[in-house]
Amino acid sequence: MDTSGASPECPLLSDIAVGIPTGAN
Repeated sequence: MDTSGASPECPLLSDIAVGIPTGAN
């Protein structure tokens, strides 16, 4: 769950990509 920290250039994309699977699960 370090996507937001790994992608500082696209924090929104990281949040969305992590939010989709997290919310679906």
